[in-house]
Amino acid sequence: MTPEQARTGMRVRVMEHHRVQERRGLLGTVVARYGGEDYVAVDVRLADGECRLFWPHDLEEISPLRHGGASWSVGPLRVSSGALFT
Repeated sequence: MTPEQARTGMRVRVMEHHRVQERRGLLGTVVARYGGEDYVAVDVRLADGECRLFWPHDLEEISPLRHGGASWSVGPLRVSSGALFT
């Protein structure tokens, strides 16, 4: 991703070209953005709760639905009268 695309709250994955092999493919959420026009870095809270600083070009935005996130659809609901709502 480009520095302009990096936004707080977005879900990201560490790209396969990251220099630290153990971080490749990790998922997280951008929690902060630092820098100015020339240099931008983002703080990412990883799935294990740890925060790490990354360059935007080491990350790609992901959709929660593509990687096991919940879909917010709800199945049929029953109320105490036994009626079924869909």
